Amino acid sequence: MKMKHIDLFSGIGGFALAAKGCGYETIVFCEKDKWCQRVLAKNFGAVVENARCGMWEGCGEQREVGTQVEREHSDLSKQSSAPLIISDIHNFDGTKYT
Repeated sequence: MKMKHIDLFSGIGGFALAAKGCGYETIVFCEKDKWCQRVLAKNFGAVVENARCGMWEGCGEQREVGTQVEREHSDLSKQSSAPLIISDIHNFDGTKYT
């Protein structure tokens, strides 16, 4: 059984990278900084929880265009196990992950 990791105040995912090296799987990130969210999306395939609000929607080469997001090399339907990025700690419900 693979151990699971929840990464709060994630930054660019340093602890998640260390946890991965120890055999843990990061299942959720919590990070409000948009640049850090982009790094998490690129490096971990993470998906921003509020993706339907016009923010990043997953990994791959992407850019914002107004409120629309262009995905050039990303298919969210294939990434159903992608870790989630919660953008506000006040919206994080840890009971979902027990």
